[in-house]
Amino acid sequence: PAHGVIGEEYEPKNVGAEYTWIIDPIDGTKSFMIGRPIFGTLISLLHHNDPILGILDQPILGERWTGVRGFTTHFNSQDIHTRPCPLLQHAVFC
Repeated sequence: PAHGVIGEEYEPKNVGAEYTWIIDPIDGTKSFMIGRPIFGTLISLLHHNDPILGILDQPILGERWTGVRGFTTHFNSQDIHTRPCPLLQHAVFC
């Protein structure tokens, strides 16, 4: 009950709390409404405004990305990593 909650669908609760959840229950609302599988649920947890947890879940595609500070990021329970990229101009951002 002491955690803050910020979401698109309602007013922020307990702003300034030590822990704050940021929730977007349907990211890609228009895609969801027309039945396209490009939508998902986004959940983040902040501790003193620093992100410590992030989850992106796309239920129709059966895809889930999870990231926790200090741990390896996962895609559907498998470890994932970025590719080596020594120069910024060779990076790809999507």
